[in-house]
Amino acid sequence: MDMICKIALYIVGTGANRIPPKQNTVFNISFHTKFLIGNRFMKKNPSNDLQREYWNNWLLDNRNPIDPPAHIRLQTNKILDILNSLNLHQPRILDVGCGTGWLASNLIDYGKVIGTDIANRAIDIAKRHVPEADFFTGDFLTLDLGRRTFDVLVSMEVFSHVENKQEFLNNCFLHLKPGGYFIMTTQNRFVMERSGSDRISPPAPGKLSKWVNIRELKDLLMERFEIVALETINPTGYKGILRIVNSHKLSSLLSMLFSDSFIKNAKQTLGFGETIVVLARPRRLL
Repeated sequence: MDMICKIALYIVGTGANRIPPKQNTVFNISFHTKFLIGNRFMKKNPSNDLQREYWNNWLLDNRNPIDPPAHIRLQTNKILDILNSLNLHQPRILDVGCGTGWLASNLIDYGKVIGTDIANRAIDIAKRHVPEADFFTGDFLTLDLGRRTFDVLVSMEVFSHVENKQEFLNNCFLHLKPGGYFIMTTQNRFVMERSGSDRISPPAPGKLSKWVNIRELKDLLMERFEIVALETINPTGYKGILRIVNSHKLSSLLSMLFSDSFIKNAKQTLGFGETIVVLARPRRLL
């Protein structure tokens, strides 16, 4: 692993400046300018009502509870792998941002599941799709679903859509038992900003998107959680440094020395995956 990390970093460091800029930059600049203005630098964040309406429409159009997109299946499998490794007996699990219930339908095999989401129409679908679980509509920042009562709290692709991230983490902490587990996946800002406009949905009323990178996420977690494991999954992106990292030429060169799975794992270890996956535990109260 050390060898491939050094090779990748050497090529990135020496070759990036020699790559000519990609064409059609007018569209890319225009799109990302709109994205930044519409989301990351917005002075007034959308109200809960606007966010609820946006996510009701988006989830119903994009999150089939029976057949989700490939990257959601990948994250689900990773979460389930982590749960399997914990070897817990019938844990109480809280699914924050459960949407239409895809993840909850997989979590019920492990223990009692409670799901929550701001989108009431998505919750209605989840209730029909996963009757074995309990679902509640509301803004998680203001919900109390049982302090110190959950063995596991899971949150998949929610963190980037939360304005007050520290408050969100504080509420996650308060819902977990001492010694419980926090499993979260979220978009990796380093990769998302280098993935091109085709990987980013445009700004819309009610949509809030503020990605974090690995360092920012670690800093935010530090106050309430101890990180057990952190990695990235699903390497992607073709802008900036990632044009080198994910280029066919580099992949062909490395494949002469290493297996495809080894190369993929190395990229994920280096932080080049589009999704950050975290396993953490609540810090002990002094």
